[in-house]
Amino acid sequence: MTAAHHFFSYFPQFHPDPINDRAWGLGFTDWDLIRALPEPQRQAFTPARGYYDPSEPEYLRSLCAQLQELPLPNAGLMVYHYHFDGVAALSGFERQLLAQPAQALPFFLCWANETWTKRWVGKPGEVLVEQQHKVQPELVQDHARYLAQFFDLPHYHRVGGRPLFMIYNAQASTTLPQVLAMYRQAFAELGHNPLIGACIAYPHPPEQLRPYDFGCEFEPRFFFNSKSSSALAQSAARLKMSFPRLFEWLGAQRDRMRQRVGSRTFAYQDYLAALADGSLEQALRASTASLPLMRSTFLSWDNVPRYGTRSTSVAHEGVQADALRALGSLRSDQGLPILINSWNEWSEGAALEPGARDHRLRQAFLQALPGPQLAPEPAAELACLARQAL
Repeated sequence: MTAAHHFFSYFPQFHPDPINDRAWGLGFTDWDLIRALPEPQRQAFTPARGYYDPSEPEYLRSLCAQLQELPLPNAGLMVYHYHFDGVAALSGFERQLLAQPAQALPFFLCWANETWTKRWVGKPGEVLVEQQHKVQPELVQDHARYLAQFFDLPHYHRVGGRPLFMIYNAQASTTLPQVLAMYRQAFAELGHNPLIGACIAYPHPPEQLRPYDFGCEFEPRFFFNSKSSSALAQSAARLKMSFPRLFEWLGAQRDRMRQRVGSRTFAYQDYLAALADGSLEQALRASTASLPLMRSTFLSWDNVPRYGTRSTSVAHEGVQADALRALGSLRSDQGLPILINSWNEWSEGAALEPGARDHRLRQAFLQALPGPQLAPEPAAELACLARQAL
């Protein structure tokens, strides 16, 4: 057996949450966005197993079985974790990971650490819950204790013996670097020294990654955003860091303008070409500088359930299975795994979970991914053995 090398990003937005209840109506989940689509379009955004609630205890066992059927050895999940200055949200699935440790699913957490607004319906001024990254030791310590419960699980993914922990928005606030230092101290007091990485969703100045241990390519966002000029992208990154609310407002104005123009489409062929000629990695290295780089990849994207006429999609015209060989060149640095977007982000049209109507390249994509480059790790071995014993 090998240590988990492929991790699918996992989206927990499919069970009700009090914050969504207040914003969108009682019982709202992202399944409501899928149900609103007309047939037969809806089939492309629907899992083969039908709509499910990931907070239900029986769900985790069936998910483990699904992952075991993939042509990838011991695949795991990068689970989005929502926490806003002491306010937890969408924690039903992660709590099942704690409640059922015998399932031993390889995973790690990514803190989705930015303010929730109604921007995706063109209303960025309507805040659902704000993320300020308050410089308050008691908030940090409480949250660190909660996270340490996951780090303590034998099947939580480690690199070089250190728990892997991701930050979604590296420039979420001007206080984030100071708060991260507080987290490192709180983790140390709990006996942990996690590897903390930042998602790279667009080219930005490398100094913005100084508080982190590594950078993680975040696809397909980086591919989309790298189509802009490097100077423009870096200016946008500085604006987001210094004036996050202004950045959100300007983004909303851009979205409104796009609504008049219509949707936009990127060619998957262009992504494969940028992967094959090294230009994508070169752009990433310019942002990470000397930090290790964790690579990621994707197959599809079509967020029409969320954005309607302002949607962004990826077109696969002309792409045949043999062109996916370019994916075999993906390599992460220093024992870091490869991230795959995504397992179940159905409302963004990115899901690789078996669907009611699978993408025509799904199986070829999974088979084209590079094999494990790592030696077995004890924690992952224990996870595999525990699953086999069930």
